[in-house]
Amino acid sequence: MPRCQRRCRNCRRSFQIKRNPNQCYCNKPGCQKARKNKWRSHKRRTDPSYAENQAESAKRWRARKRNYWQQYRQRHAEYAQKNRDQQQNRQKQQRLLLKLWQEREIAKSDASPPESDLLSADYCILVGSGQMIAKSDALMVRIVSKSKSYSDFCGKKL
Repeated sequence: MPRCQRRCRNCRRSFQIKRNPNQCYCNKPGCQKARKNKWRSHKRRTDPSYAENQAESAKRWRARKRNYWQQYRQRHAEYAQKNRDQQQNRQKQQRLLLKLWQEREIAKSDASPPESDLLSADYCILVGSGQMIAKSDALMVRIVSKSKSYSDFCGKKL
């Protein structure tokens, strides 16, 4: 009986199916781990009983190992320091974005200032030179304040 070849969903390498015709992952440990993680993730999303059991199990483990993360950071001091530095950089970037937003130099399609101080006009969202930040799908847009002139602009009465 000839054996079928298939590509592993994790590593994309070709492997021979030995028993299960629905097999999608090769037998490498990393690929089997990926397969199990995907199954667990799906099971938690679709089975409330399983998700609750897993949450309870994690809660019991945390209660037994109260100092685990403290000890981990002590045993892996270099890694912990690198993580702290990366977190500081992320927070610095967030503060910069907040400052840019407050100065109105950041463009985001789903955000507007709490007070509507926009004037009706044509606006162009630019990318480059570090002066403005915009999404890659930015366009030339026309913003019109909704007022009495709104019906004139649309050609309709409201």
